[in-house]
Amino acid sequence: MIGHAAARRFGLILCEPGDPVAGWVDQQLRRRGAATQVVTTEALCSGSRWRHTVGPAGARFDVVLADGRRIHQEDVGWVLNRLVQIPSSYLARIEQEDVEYTEQEFRALLCSALHSMCRTGAHVVELPHPYVLAGRWRSPAEWYLLATRAGLPHRPWRWHDTMPKSCPADNEWTSWALVIGDIVLSDPPLSEDVRSACRRLADLAEVSLLHIGLDRSPDTSPVFTGIMPMADLRVAGDRAIDALSKVLSR
Repeated sequence: MIGHAAARRFGLILCEPGDPVAGWVDQQLRRRGAATQVVTTEALCSGSRWRHTVGPAGARFDVVLADGRRIHQEDVGWVLNRLVQIPSSYLARIEQEDVEYTEQEFRALLCSALHSMCRTGAHVVELPHPYVLAGRWRSPAEWYLLATRAGLPHRPWRWHDTMPKSCPADNEWTSWALVIGDIVLSDPPLSEDVRSACRRLADLAEVSLLHIGLDRSPDTSPVFTGIMPMADLRVAGDRAIDALSKVLSR
């Protein structure tokens, strides 16, 4: 059960259209009695009516979606934020010379709305970054640096011109760790030293959810290989929902 403050209100799962993890989390939380709503970037941008004000006490908002749902910040108990970008289908309707301006304005609006919900008691996981709506994304070099600072072992890493802009995909990993709040889930189990290093990495990255790729063999300790930009909570099943419920109830 998600905590008393959230129980009096509802939870928002904000995501991109077709996000399978968001749909799975919504289904699992509803089975446990949580009141949730899934809202996509399409719904937030296309056909919606926003009222957004800024005053001495901060920003406030109220939005009516195209399907008739109304979201007022004081009705929201928690937010799982998996937003990525302003949808291209929405921007395609804008005059070409106004696309960049419109995207920046809508991004600023969504960032303000997410922060304003914090001020009325909602727990937002994750808070937006000015450049990425679901929190700061980092290059492989930045993640390897943070992993080093966290004490998470990794192999020597060298940058070259053909490096991907993000860390390796999960199909290149042989194992994983999922940090959800102060809980570290993995398969197979990790030593306490490695779990502590995973928690430190999430703390250094200033995130509540972190999906860490590891490479391990029977004869070696696990080593850091990358980060999944959006944590796939499904890999840990019910354990992930148990841990997420604790995070959202704070």
